[in-house]
Amino acid sequence: MRFLFSLICILAITAAASAQQEKSTRFFSTSSSQANTTPQSHFSQPAKTKWLILSSYDYHTVPDSLLKMQNLQLLDLSDNHLTSLPDNIGTLNKLERLILQYNQLTDLPPSISEMEKLKVINVADNQLKEIPEILISMESLEVLDVGYNQLTEVGENIMELKQLKKLVLSGNQLRSLPAAIQKMTHLQELYIDGNDISEGVYLELKEVLKDTNIIY
Repeated sequence: MRFLFSLICILAITAAASAQQEKSTRFFSTSSSQANTTPQSHFSQPAKTKWLILSSYDYHTVPDSLLKMQNLQLLDLSDNHLTSLPDNIGTLNKLERLILQYNQLTDLPPSISEMEKLKVINVADNQLKEIPEILISMESLEVLDVGYNQLTEVGENIMELKQLKKLVLSGNQLRSLPAAIQKMTHLQELYIDGNDISEGVYLELKEVLKDTNIIY
């Protein structure tokens, strides 16, 4: 019986370790053989890489080899020194999540619109003075984070994002919000904290968007 109990414990520990290893490797690739490798090794096997984290790599430009990764679903380029993105970055048209936080971007290229599966884009903590017009045309977006930029207004066309569930406008220079936001009843979360928006505007929003969690 002791032998059987020990065998069961060993099998359980082995299975748990295997599951943990699989979980950790998914951030870079679906192939467990590529665990704990450098980003450069993923550039050499572009077809296999689906999730790629390149945060805090001191990039000033996006590596050309990254654009060959046609199966990428998640790309994290946060905390670098990017001032622009490649004009043809839209060729990564299987992307579902694009994280660009903590860079120095002032705009986004038109080809972003080719990412028809994109659900989440985070461009917080950049140098945007307005929400890039190209994002408004992206019907698949569910999360838009433009917090901590230099926005002074939000256009009425924000309501064209019919699938949007989370909108982050925190930490900008907003004094008012477009009336169109009151029609975005599909929003689940709305962040307007860290602006110059009056309490009256907040209370009015809270009254209209009863099912939306509003952070003021």
